Amino acid sequence: MKKIIIIMLCRLMVLLTGCSKPSEEPVIADVDYDRYLMYKCELPQPLYYPSREDFTKDGVLDHESWSIALAEFTTRNQDIEANITFNRTLAPFYHTMVKTLLKDGKENRVFSPVNLYFNLTALAAITQKDAKQEIMELLGTDEENALTDYQRQWKDNQFTGKTVFNYASSIWFSDQLKLKKQNLKDFSDDYYTPVFVGTTGTDEYTGAFQSWLNDNTGKMLTDYVSALKLDKEIRMALASTIYYKGSWMTGYLPDNTRKEVFHSPEGDVNTDMMHKSVSMICLDNPYFTGVFDFVGSGSEIALFLLPKEGVSFQEMYDSEEFRRIVFDNQVNDDEVRARMVDLTLPKFDVSARFALEEILPSLGIKGIFGAQSDAFGTISDEPLAISAIEHACRVRADENGIEAAAYTVEMAIGGALQEHVKLTFDRPFFFALKSGYDNTVLFTGVIANP
Repeated sequence: MKKIIIIMLCRLMVLLTGCSKPSEEPVIADVDYDRYLMYKCELPQPLYYPSREDFTKDGVLDHESWSIALAEFTTRNQDIEANITFNRTLAPFYHTMVKTLLKDGKENRVFSPVNLYFNLTALAAITQKDAKQEIMELLGTDEENALTDYQRQWKDNQFTGKTVFNYASSIWFSDQLKLKKQNLKDFSDDYYTPVFVGTTGTDEYTGAFQSWLNDNTGKMLTDYVSALKLDKEIRMALASTIYYKGSWMTGYLPDNTRKEVFHSPEGDVNTDMMHKSVSMICLDNPYFTGVFDFVGSGSEIALFLLPKEGVSFQEMYDSEEFRRIVFDNQVNDDEVRARMVDLTLPKFDVSARFALEEILPSLGIKGIFGAQSDAFGTISDEPLAISAIEHACRVRADENGIEAAAYTVEMAIGGALQEHVKLTFDRPFFFALKSGYDNTVLFTGVIANP
């Protein structure tokens, strides 16, 4: 039985202007991986929300051009509404993975829900029979609509302003494997996944694989990527990546950052705590308090949740309030208020790596790991079985970014006098970064020791 590696790597980089790469991280050489390219697929061109800034010159807005661009984007509203509904379909899967991967809040853990969705959906597309059905059941999706949902989800995360955002996918084969080329070309075109073929077990092919991963994760996961090898026994590697870079709409002044105590499960630690005072939407219910902050030009929502004293992370995850707010983007009137908040948040740089081959069988995906001679019969006659599924993610946040944006929650609340509150994230907390358009859950995590 030959081995396959499925790689799921995501990179969330928030506010990284001026930040340097840690010196202890290994260096991955830039390699021309296109020399191994077998099929080059056409990627969809995103249609970004037209920012007024892009149509303004010398302080004058070109109303006609901006209106045309806005009309083109508005025609996609139906697709965005469909994606909102689809993301609710994914909510049980995302919720399951949050409870499974983030666990009890006693250590730093981060992962990308949407990255897991993309990778498992692409994996299902090249499997068949029981193995495919197991993946679909965990995702809560169906085979009939899988491709349409995948393509719409890929295209509909549109962000504005200074945000940098990218999905990428690729599949790598050994040149010793006899491939069903037409099926593979169809998969490549449908799932936006270029196909590479080379000699596994060689430094050159491993270097190309690592270079592709490094390029598509902002060169910020090199310590994990450098450990991934296309060894001689490997026959296939499926890689899905996500990269994000954005700036707070209302930033933190570096002069206001100071060393303060964070109450880690391992004991109190002194860490850099950022401060700002800004009008925000605050959450409060029996399980947690929290705030909605905004990134980009308000196109992304950063959600920070602090469990109430005496409430465990698992109790918070299991609450109806958590599921509704995080995954459905729905809040009740009695748990949300607009406040002027003195917000204290630690700077953090956290990462995590998960061996999903140890986790997915307990969630119902088993057929791809056993001696299933026909699980991957759509792409090869040779028996194949999964040997490793790795998911790696890193999140780093500091004060940097653009200083202001034109539309936020402040616009909704106007100039009303607000209650002033303090909210200090000085003990383990949960965060999520989501699309403001369709509630795609891009990244989630627990900060237990910044």
